[in-house]
Amino acid sequence: MGVERSQSDPFDALLIFFMCDTGYATRGMLPPADGIVRSFVITAAYDVALNLLPPPVGAVILRPYFEKHTVLAAGLIAGFVGAVTFCLLAFALPSTLRPSWRSAILIFIVSALVGFPMQYSGIFPHLNAHYYGKIPRLQSFAADGLSGVIVACTYWLCQKYII
Repeated sequence: MGVERSQSDPFDALLIFFMCDTGYATRGMLPPADGIVRSFVITAAYDVALNLLPPPVGAVILRPYFEKHTVLAAGLIAGFVGAVTFCLLAFALPSTLRPSWRSAILIFIVSALVGFPMQYSGIFPHLNAHYYGKIPRLQSFAADGLSGVIVACTYWLCQKYII
């Protein structure tokens, strides 16, 4: 019936690594509102900076995408996605709200996975055409994950030093 595993099974270590959080949802709590707002503002600010700064500092591949949206619209879309990702992390893995290497790895994975529904849902047709449609999926997976880690590092810095 059940599969027996030894105590030194690497699968158990992975389960402990990924599933040690109980999450806000299992405790009937909401994620912190200031964290939602902070992640929205940070993500939107980075998007606005990518839009306004000239290449190579600003966006190169996303330039046609930014031509389809106003600066505010593109920033609001990015901020919304950042806030939704924050809520996913806060509900499923609340320990990621505190800085650690484990948190950075989990944030990278979740942020990268959020790109799949963004690509295939049809909600973001311009982003799909000008970003996901132009670069290999592995590259966009890595870029989405790294974006999440950059936002998280900024979030942690703001949490500790600024706000």
